[in-house]
Amino acid sequence: MLRKYGRTMAKLTHATPERSKTFGAHFEFEHLDAQQVGELASKAQVKAELLYHYNPAPTKMKLRTLTW
Repeated sequence: MLRKYGRTMAKLTHATPERSKTFGAHFEFEHLDAQQVGELASKAQVKAELLYHYNPAPTKMKLRTLTW
């Protein structure tokens, strides 16, 4: 599911093949899908889960980097 999202975002942003690969690796190694979250919660025997995505405001330097 995350790989499909990564490919879709790469297409929408007209990313280069190198950027697409980097974006896909980010999702694969830095995010969890619903099944992975459930497995982790089950192993930890928690009663509830709280998921969030931290996305700080980009700096000017990052904005230049993000511009294709």
